[in-house]
Amino acid sequence: QVLFDFEHVEIARGPQTTYQGAPNIGGTVSLQRTKPTGEYEATTRVSAGEYDRREADAVVNFPLTESLAGKVSFSWTDGGGDYLKNVASGRSENDEDRLAISTSFHWQLNDSFSAQYTYDNENDNSDTPGLLNISTDTDLVCIISLNNETCGSAKGPAIPQTGSIERTAQNFSNSREYEGSYHTLRMDLEWNDNILTSITGFRNTEVEMDRDVDATHINFYSMNSEQDYDQFTQELRLAGQYS
Repeated sequence: QVLFDFEHVEIARGPQTTYQGAPNIGGTVSLQRTKPTGEYEATTRVSAGEYDRREADAVVNFPLTESLAGKVSFSWTDGGGDYLKNVASGRSENDEDRLAISTSFHWQLNDSFSAQYTYDNENDNSDTPGLLNISTDTDLVCIISLNNETCGSAKGPAIPQTGSIERTAQNFSNSREYEGSYHTLRMDLEWNDNILTSITGFRNTEVEMDRDVDATHINFYSMNSEQDYDQFTQELRLAGQYS
């Protein structure tokens, strides 16, 4: 969605801890989405490809009052995973099933003050990415065998156990459920060539994922993970030129 509805992209090299937080010591890539324009307009994009791949994106802008503008956008992706077949279960892997919806309102009170509220909702039921087994019997993951079976590939170095990069033998579930709900409020106040910015964010994310880590037809190394967490952030920033 961001790659379809964006205003500009910033690539900042080197440490960016002042503006982006302590973990960003190697640089950042920032994609800024467009603000509501206050005009009646719509932009859409639809595409299709091999293996039942389908995508659709849309952005609709509209005015509410002279100072208040709204925008609704969505991004939908489906299919595309039939190229990777599972020889153990007969299912296809790497299918995508994602829907993201965003609503944004921009209020321009006057030349000095503006506020923008954005709500994002994302649902992703795509398959857990399929894996290919190129382990050998001497690798650490294969040291322990079950029922005299081995997880190693006998095809040769870097050749998958199935003999093809389009075939996998993993037997564990590949289901994944991701749901995210995000609220963001940004306010900007300008005075005397200074800009005071407040960014308030709240995120709720729920994830449940099954993963077959050994990528073989035996019950060797698989896992199920569940995560449910909330995140609140508050940023205050003052920018200007002083000499």
